[in-house]
Amino acid sequence: MGVPDYFLSCDWGTSNFRLRLIDYNSLQILEEVRSDQGVKVMSDKFERRKEGCRSEYFVRYLESQLQKLPESNRNHTIVTAGMASSNIGIKELPYAELPIDLDGGNLVWEHLSLSKSMNMLLISGAKSKLSMMRGEEIQAIGLERYMPKSDDAVLLLPGTHSKHIHYKKGQYVSLNTYMTGELFAMLCNNSLLAKSVKASKWCSTYKAAYEEGVYRGLDGKMSSGLFSTRARDILEQNSHEENFFYLSGLLIGDELSSLKWCKHKVILAAPRSLYMLYSLALGFTLPAEQYVLLDDSAQQQALLLGQRKIFNHYHYADK
Repeated sequence: MGVPDYFLSCDWGTSNFRLRLIDYNSLQILEEVRSDQGVKVMSDKFERRKEGCRSEYFVRYLESQLQKLPESNRNHTIVTAGMASSNIGIKELPYAELPIDLDGGNLVWEHLSLSKSMNMLLISGAKSKLSMMRGEEIQAIGLERYMPKSDDAVLLLPGTHSKHIHYKKGQYVSLNTYMTGELFAMLCNNSLLAKSVKASKWCSTYKAAYEEGVYRGLDGKMSSGLFSTRARDILEQNSHEENFFYLSGLLIGDELSSLKWCKHKVILAAPRSLYMLYSLALGFTLPAEQYVLLDDSAQQQALLLGQRKIFNHYHYADK
């Protein structure tokens, strides 16, 4: 018996929810439902209720989103990645231990019968001794074709909590997490620096300020560089938009400083909002022949490829 023609991809992260109808063979996205009802938002709402069952609360929301899909496509298996398998999600699953294989066969997943017509394949995350991830491991196994056959490499997945996943001999063997995105948001919104920065869309006007920040971060001067953001405002009268990208460069440079002496290939797979910033910073950090740049489309495809791999393992193991 072959695999089904379709599956439902659910990416339920901390801040956002996304449900998509996927053609199994082509991985074409046929329908999509999005919301800002991430796992943390849902969990906070549930905690305020102080009654009922957490999993049932999540399932009811999922049912409401399924109703937005064509009726004929609501009963496919839902392959779910992200924070849904955490202790604030539908059901907590244990982390898989690194190393993990490129085919995802040693990840942790569980089949849940949520109702008579709703089945979910819930995928857990992966952990090392000092770090963990939920969702990025699915992208990592989906990026198999970009990983070198015989050499070591580092897979860089930027985000609120950026992941540097180290690859060796066909496995992801270790993991470092950098709170770059969260720290940037905190500094921009809840620190003394908030009055010296202003969010802006990227343009070449800000490249010099961004580059200055990156180099200071790479040079291990993040702590002193943070206050210089305010000095750039008060003493040098740089624009708040320039300071925004200076501060961004400072934090990204600090994150990438761990790669300055790296001799292996670095593969960047970044969302659209971060692709330009990280690709520029890598150019300041490593020679061009040492890194590979994968944009938002490759990252999104990686999640679907990874989910299909897990779906395959489950589907054939169940026969």
